[in-house]
Amino acid sequence: MKNFYQGDDAIKNYLNPHNKEYFPLVELDSDLNPYKDEGIHIYVKVMCTNPFMNIKMLPAWSMLENADLQGKKYAVEYSSGNTVTSMSVLASYFGLEGVKAIITGDVPEHKQKALRLVGADLIISQGDPTPKVNPPTGGIKEAIDMGQEDGYINLHQYINEFAPKASEEFIGKELVGVLGGDINTYCASIGTSGTLYGSAKYLKEKNKDTFVLASAIETGESIPGPRGRGALPFLGFDWQSVVDDVSYVRAKEAYGYSLKLIRKGLFLGPSSGMQYFSVLEYIKKMIDNGHKDKLKERGGNFVFLGCDTMHPYIDEYFKVLDIK
Repeated sequence: MKNFYQGDDAIKNYLNPHNKEYFPLVELDSDLNPYKDEGIHIYVKVMCTNPFMNIKMLPAWSMLENADLQGKKYAVEYSSGNTVTSMSVLASYFGLEGVKAIITGDVPEHKQKALRLVGADLIISQGDPTPKVNPPTGGIKEAIDMGQEDGYINLHQYINEFAPKASEEFIGKELVGVLGGDINTYCASIGTSGTLYGSAKYLKEKNKDTFVLASAIETGESIPGPRGRGALPFLGFDWQSVVDDVSYVRAKEAYGYSLKLIRKGLFLGPSSGMQYFSVLEYIKKMIDNGHKDKLKERGGNFVFLGCDTMHPYIDEYFKVLDIK
């Protein structure tokens, strides 16, 4: 594939994830994997090599591609992150005039500017934030209600079946295509839980023995993207059915381990750092408990995800890690 796009549909074809080869799967060297000499291999699936440099481009494309958009002018979504950023740009390629992004009033100014930069029309939610996917009030409810108005559609990323199907295709199938069923442990962070659910479900179907480790935010901590301990029971996808254990991570660990990846040339953000930390902690725990041999099963292969880059979070690295 020559990676060459020409004609009136050239940009759309360039953006279309179906037109790409596999996303990179990169093994960590011994500087990043202290267990490499033990026959344990740690890989990162770098999903942020797509044109928007974030994993949420994939469900955004999938939801738009599979939606009934006839007669619709605007998509409306409760999001201030990578999903609505991606959706705002992609909408025009699916015949929409634009995207209404419902956000909370505490979204930082620089993030609001980034959303406006890609064309999102911002609406400040009048309700209190809630982790529930079908709440009686708040931004999600406002998006659902607006989506029922003439000319509008709410894709509702929190329960849309085509969100996890994107990770099934671009993560699950690709990992099996490279490693077969030889995946000892698969780790992903829990955000809306669509990425985790779709990819892990596919991997479990191919090999039920693959251990799935979810990475979530410890109570009282703040890491952009994933959810915290208290929000997990309210998520819209059945992630519990495919997860074997949950690792709770603090901000300092997420940013610190992201920094280790960055300084080796893997420009991955804090949600990737928290997964990397979770994998290393799990391996250490298994060894400490006398289960080293189990870590070498299924090829000794461990995989986590590179969800986005560090670039949107530069200031946070200096604050959280107190970098001088």
